[in-house]
Amino acid sequence: MALLTMHLSHETLGWISVGLVIVGMGPYFHLIYRRKIKPHAFSWLIWGVVTGISFFAEYSDHAGPGAWSTGVACITCSSVAIIAFFKGEHSVSRGDVVSLLCALLALPVWYFTNNPLGSIIIVTGIDMVGFYPTIRKSYNKPYEEGMFMYFITALNFVVALFAIENWTLITWLYPVCTALSCIAMVVLLAARRRIVGKVIRL
Repeated sequence: MALLTMHLSHETLGWISVGLVIVGMGPYFHLIYRRKIKPHAFSWLIWGVVTGISFFAEYSDHAGPGAWSTGVACITCSSVAIIAFFKGEHSVSRGDVVSLLCALLALPVWYFTNNPLGSIIIVTGIDMVGFYPTIRKSYNKPYEEGMFMYFITALNFVVALFAIENWTLITWLYPVCTALSCIAMVVLLAARRRIVGKVIRL
């Protein structure tokens, strides 16, 4: 990956990362429409807000094309959040509600934080909290979440890292943490599908 990206401009890598968002989310939207996948609205609502904040933080710190995919992800996450309220997972646990409230309560803390680094750390933490409702749902219903989308999203943020023009903790912290979280989701879904598949065969 590093050898390949060395020969590509930041702009080219930025467009590739945007293309990966579309490649990953296109089938995901299609599967939601067919009711094969049922996203959890709480997670996608949190991610929609967080990606928007992260985009402006990265952009203001001169991430350049490295921030493009985060901006597009904000649009797609917000769109999934809206759709999920109608066609998504309708089972809401107490933990889901707590995770949403924690994320929402952390937003004022972010807003009044004058330190840009502190802000991005808070935002990244909120993003991680947003994974809880989806992890809980995916553990019990691994076939109702899109493994391909999480794999492509992780790849997208890796490419986006190489598109960053100004490497600072502010510009790379969020994409690194998101990529690692998406990889963890792929591992979880693969493991749970294998276990659930065995149970079904029995």
